[in-house]
Amino acid sequence: MESSPVSNDRLVWLRRDIERRFGFPGARYTRVGSLLPALIAAALTLTTFGALIAVGSNPFVDMFIRRAWTPPVIVFFSYWSLLILFFKRAKLRLQRRALQLRIMPEQMDFVLSVDRVTEVLHRLYEVCDDPRRFVLLHRIEVGLSNARNLSRVVDLGEILRTQSEHDESVMETSFNLIRGLVWAIPILGFIGTVSGLSVAIGGFGKVLSQTEDPSKLIGALQGVTGGLATAFETTLLALIAALLVQMAMTFQKKQEEEFLDECTEFCQREVLSRIAHSEPGNDALQPVPKPRPAIKPTAKQQESSPKRPIKSKDKPTPNPSADKPGKTQATVAVDNDQIVEAEIIDDDDVTGEVITIDVSSLPE
Repeated sequence: MESSPVSNDRLVWLRRDIERRFGFPGARYTRVGSLLPALIAAALTLTTFGALIAVGSNPFVDMFIRRAWTPPVIVFFSYWSLLILFFKRAKLRLQRRALQLRIMPEQMDFVLSVDRVTEVLHRLYEVCDDPRRFVLLHRIEVGLSNARNLSRVVDLGEILRTQSEHDESVMETSFNLIRGLVWAIPILGFIGTVSGLSVAIGGFGKVLSQTEDPSKLIGALQGVTGGLATAFETTLLALIAALLVQMAMTFQKKQEEEFLDECTEFCQREVLSRIAHSEPGNDALQPVPKPRPAIKPTAKQQESSPKRPIKSKDKPTPNPSADKPGKTQATVAVDNDQIVEAEIIDDDDVTGEVITIDVSSLPE
């Protein structure tokens, strides 16, 4: 067995996972728990609005702090989504390190067989503290474990293909929360739009009912325009935030899809290319014997072979369908002692002539 890798190359998931560093349970692969990013997003939202309030009133600040309750929620959802993507990116960097490990023995002539599967599995735990936490290592572990249980490594390719499809499904589901937040952010903008329009229309009707002086009417309408600002600025803020999150999510998803493709190439290059395709005890791989061709006896062998009378039950009957006189027919019978009897029958002679042939005396 090969010597174990140096400790600097060993992947220790418990120390390098970003969620574990914050003291939270770490999710598998590139999944991210929702609690830790939500807490950090809430803290960043409070910090952001505290800083905006400290800056003072200006058109940019007013778009956040004087437009009802929707802007703070939009900012919180945006921070939450971006933090999840940030954690996923850090986890993906850790997952990529598994591609640099030497999992298979380094002998050039190493062939993966059922007897050596345990050796490779042992090496997996030498290079990593918990292979189940890594996409690539877990895929190889599942494939080798099943091959060992089935005592057939020739099925390893199909097992790895099935596990690859499962990994793709896990990757897709890890983006579900972000998709929900990206959907909710524009909805919040539309809610702010409807809220602002209702305030503006309600204020405009109230101004018209309270005064008829045009000079006072113009002054009162200045307060109504604040509702229209809320309506359009909230939608603008939500659309910009949703665009940024969607672009970041698309980029991250592309990176993870490329990583899964690299895992598939790694398995093909390092594992499947070393499979022993001929295993002892595999009946499916044994050659099928060809049937022995029939041997036609020669006239000399027919004359020299001993003859014995044919039994009455084996005596042939005339062929009534023969349409030409003088036509001959041959009937052959094979006994258990490898004796072949051939009887030549003439249409005019019912009894026929019996010829006995000993097959055992014929050449192979």
